[in-house]
Amino acid sequence: MSAVGAQLAAIQSLISAYRLRLSEKQEELKRLQRALSELGMNKSDFIESKGICLKPEFTAKTFHGENAEDLDGFRADGLQASFVAVPNEQISAAEGKISDQIAIVEKEIASLESTISSLEAQLAALSAAL
Repeated sequence: MSAVGAQLAAIQSLISAYRLRLSEKQEELKRLQRALSELGMNKSDFIESKGICLKPEFTAKTFHGENAEDLDGFRADGLQASFVAVPNEQISAAEGKISDQIAIVEKEIASLESTISSLEAQLAALSAAL
């Protein structure tokens, strides 16, 4: 009977360790989901601010002539392309990486839950054998 008792203790210990790991993974998943959500909101805010950044208000009294034309050219050529690249490429790439990591963590959680269920079944079978 002491061998069964040792097996019970070992399984209980494993279950506790897996539950702790599961809790950590669930917390990691929540952080990733929160980060993805916040990144999406920031992306929207960034896109909404495009007009403000690309078209600051200048009047004929404050800004005109060659410098104004140079600025308009810069906005049309460089700034617009760079501005569009941030949400369309950089933020979207970050969202993709976070989504990929979320999928990995969800698979790890499912695996841990399966392992815990299996260990609990073994524990129940050993307990019934006593």
